[in-house]
Amino acid sequence: MLSTLHLTLHTRALVASPVCAHILPMAAAAAQRLLVRSRPLSVALRTAATANAQSSAAHRIILALVRETAGPTQVVAPVPRTTRHVIDGTTDGTSDGDTYNIVDPRTGEAVCAVADASEDDVDRAVRAARRAYYRDAWPRMPASQRSVVLHRYADLIDAHADELAGLEALSTGVPLARARSVSLPRASAEVRRFAEWAACQSMNGTPTGSALTGYTLRKPVGVIAALAPSSHALPCSTSAIAAILAAGNTVVFQAGKSTPLATLRAADLAIEAGAPPGGLNVLTG
Repeated sequence: MLSTLHLTLHTRALVASPVCAHILPMAAAAAQRLLVRSRPLSVALRTAATANAQSSAAHRIILALVRETAGPTQVVAPVPRTTRHVIDGTTDGTSDGDTYNIVDPRTGEAVCAVADASEDDVDRAVRAARRAYYRDAWPRMPASQRSVVLHRYADLIDAHADELAGLEALSTGVPLARARSVSLPRASAEVRRFAEWAACQSMNGTPTGSALTGYTLRKPVGVIAALAPSSHALPCSTSAIAAILAAGNTVVFQAGKSTPLATLRAADLAIEAGAPPGGLNVLTG
């Protein structure tokens, strides 16, 4: 029940929900302990309180939670005014200069402007990924070497966990404590999982029932397009990117439109770890 309440509060599904009017009185004490530690959304709670005014018990509990939890989201690193794409190893704005705002769901205020990808931006990212695939060493290097790079990437995620958790909390609205204790460990664990997978890749012999043995050699396929949902943005994006890179492919990745901040920073860390600059391209918009 507590996890259901937690999810309901943080997806703003609480508005006019008769179910929550029943759940809140029963789970108020436990929920308040959880939410006060996490410093979560307040605007959504105020909206929900107005919508649930017919239930005086739920109304009082929600307003109490608002009073207890209304504090700024704690972000370790300052957020840049404009966040740009990662294309061919560098941060780059849009070809037409279009941007859109990332909004802090806790306050409803704009956090920063993010580049809004155009067709030309997508074309540039795809060309960079193709160059990296056909000209660079990444697809042709031993999988064990790609594993080393991915382990280094996971180490950098752990080293920058506070910064990444702050960015994740800022744009997704997930409580900062949850981002730090759940999202970040999961993100680095996913990268390590595919690093281990890459380390085990070699020609695998399969008995055929005769004097012959069949061997399977896995090879990369080329440029992969991928995207991540706006919820659980960082773990989902690092998992997808790590899987693609571990197999020796290159990627054009679309970050969650409303939650790209941690994904973009993590892409910088991947390139710092040794991922091919043109092999990892992240677009927003």
